[in-house]
Amino acid sequence: MTELKRLRKIEEFVLERLKAYGLNTVLQKFDIISEDRMLALIARRLPNNFSFWQTGRDYERFRTRFEHGFGHGILEVVFNLDPSRAFILNTVPFASKVLTVCHVYGHNHFFSNNAYFRHTRRNMLSSASAARERFLEYEKRFGINKVEEILNAAKAFEVNVDPDLGRLPETQEHMRKRLLVAIVEIPENDQTLKPLSKKMKKEQADLKEELESGKLVFAERDILLFILEN
Repeated sequence: MTELKRLRKIEEFVLERLKAYGLNTVLQKFDIISEDRMLALIARRLPNNFSFWQTGRDYERFRTRFEHGFGHGILEVVFNLDPSRAFILNTVPFASKVLTVCHVYGHNHFFSNNAYFRHTRRNMLSSASAARERFLEYEKRFGINKVEEILNAAKAFEVNVDPDLGRLPETQEHMRKRLLVAIVEIPENDQTLKPLSKKMKKEQADLKEELESGKLVFAERDILLFILEN
């Protein structure tokens, strides 16, 4: 029996155990890929992402790290979509592949049922394919330099946009109340934290005072939205 057939048999067993434990998952697809393709996949972020100069830069970074022994812990890359896609490195031992299959189904169940990801788009591969075709058309019409100029500007805003906007709306007051509930009082007889308890109690008391007074204002992550609104 080939390794691939053995893995399929093990996957069948894993699916039986999933049902027995009451876990529910979306359809899971696996690919066994080479080291070079794995690095390219990590650099591209999505299997069918649009072409961009940063992809080549990131690929060279990952390849250099991998060649010097800093990336040998990579076993798989999982895209938590519907259906879920998992790519497993072909050079790892069979036992590691088996463990990875189990791990991937854990990914699948968690993200399929997680409140944080409930409202995320599960058709990202279709969206990425459409974007790729659109950008290729833009390159023909306006030239690659113009397209990359726009993409560079968009990438600069990438870390300054709140991905949770609309999904997890939260006011300043709500955040203060949530943090107040999260503050845990340190018991007087707690010997574990005794050396730090005096300092920690002072810090917690100061934080509690700031939260209750309403003076503490949380930084706005979405700078682009802040600019639009102000």
